Amino acid sequence: HEWQWLQPGKGWVSQQRISVPITGGREGIKLAGSQDITIDGCIVTNPSTAGYGLYATFDGDQKNERPCLRNINVSIGVGVRAFDFATRKSEHSPTTLNSRPRLTKQPKTKPHHPLETVMSTPAADRRFPLIPVDKLTPEQQAIADDIRAGPRSKLATSSASKPGPIGGPFNVMLRSPTIGMLIQKLGGEIRFNSVISGKLNELAIITTARHYMANYEWNAHCKLALQGGLNPAIAQAIAEGREPEGMDADESLVYEFSRSLHNNHGVSDELFKRASDRFGERGVVDIIAVNGYYSMVSFLLNVDKTPLPAGVEPALKPLKK
Repeated sequence: HEWQWLQPGKGWVSQQRISVPITGGREGIKLAGSQDITIDGCIVTNPSTAGYGLYATFDGDQKNERPCLRNINVSIGVGVRAFDFATRKSEHSPTTLNSRPRLTKQPKTKPHHPLETVMSTPAADRRFPLIPVDKLTPEQQAIADDIRAGPRSKLATSSASKPGPIGGPFNVMLRSPTIGMLIQKLGGEIRFNSVISGKLNELAIITTARHYMANYEWNAHCKLALQGGLNPAIAQAIAEGREPEGMDADESLVYEFSRSLHNNHGVSDELFKRASDRFGERGVVDIIAVNGYYSMVSFLLNVDKTPLPAGVEPALKPLKK
């Protein structure tokens, strides 16, 4: 076996003869200036490189009836082997070669989005089962009591307002009580004591939920955003991955800042200045905090495969890249 290689920026080498030994001592490969490849002797390509994007057609040479390889289209980069020449017995005829199946591009199977299974997870398939109230450890009970004693218990969208086992992301937090207590207290501070208004805070939350396709988070907080005065058309555009239209100046600024955090892992000097001028330094930190906290909540929910409430369809679908 001999390998042929692509040269940087040149494709196939032209105006050069390359000889390799093959069975029977005959000489093999000759590259013409036209970049067609004429093969002396019956040599064919090994299809092992089809995955790299090699397409080849076998035809008989009209002059000497020897098989030759034409119609080369290589879509691979420098340093990747182009194809493998393998020896064949000379009694093979061009007809035999022509009858061989041509290399064809294998259709790519679109991979499933890793969160598609989360969208339709039955309650029984969640990874962290709900813990019955009478099974909570003292440390876990302290978390549940603290959550239910706070403002979350007054929100119909929160699992803290419902009797029985505590659900949502808090169910996951219970598994690490010390961290869970700190996390839920941080979340309460971010949600209820931010200098950013409720509507804008919820806008940042649903922007985060869209980024991570956290449907449970979206279901709970989109309702709160709408109750706070967010235009339903803006929420719908975010859910569908479209650029929202008709936002006021504050909404546009919070949305742009949040998107930049998720997509660019930071913000430009110009965007930072605009946000600082409008919301102050504390406001900027609060916007960063709400995006960061609900990124973590998205991870908790998605890893758990937390199911949506019964009868609720997922609003967030995988976006086309």
